[in-house]
Amino acid sequence: IRILTDRFSGEFVSLYDICSFLRIMMQTDTEEDQEIVEKMDKDTFFVNGMTVHSAKGLEFDNVFVPFMTDPFENSGQSKILIGPDGKRVGWTYREGFKDENPFFNENYNEFSGGESIEVRKDETRLLYVALTRAKYGLYCFDLDKKQDLAGAKKWSDLIREDSV
Repeated sequence: IRILTDRFSGEFVSLYDICSFLRIMMQTDTEEDQEIVEKMDKDTFFVNGMTVHSAKGLEFDNVFVPFMTDPFENSGQSKILIGPDGKRVGWTYREGFKDENPFFNENYNEFSGGESIEVRKDETRLLYVALTRAKYGLYCFDLDKKQDLAGAKKWSDLIREDSV
């Protein structure tokens, strides 16, 4: 975590970027010692960090769900959307992370509404997986007050305020 923080501090980084960096570091870096757990007894505690996708079907004593207020969709990214017919493409292009005036074609507005609904459905399923992995303790961080479910843009919007 320290190495990743030092390398990517202040940058927009994707999971692909992190995996690529780690793959290169594992193959070339000879300065960092690898942590080896030889045998774990019943009194040994450890943290296993993973994506919600890879946690499907698994169960853990305690689950920590960070970044509950991170948006599902990053509005600072360029996007390409394929229409339901598979023949048309909608796109938007942003020159910088906070470009206020993106370029987009006429199909983008038509397709983006349906895409947002599908993203919200997928994120709801992922949140369900994250919340049902814990045997004893579930810890969710950075919860906001609940918004209208139809306008949900992050996991904390999907959780009712009175259930927290």
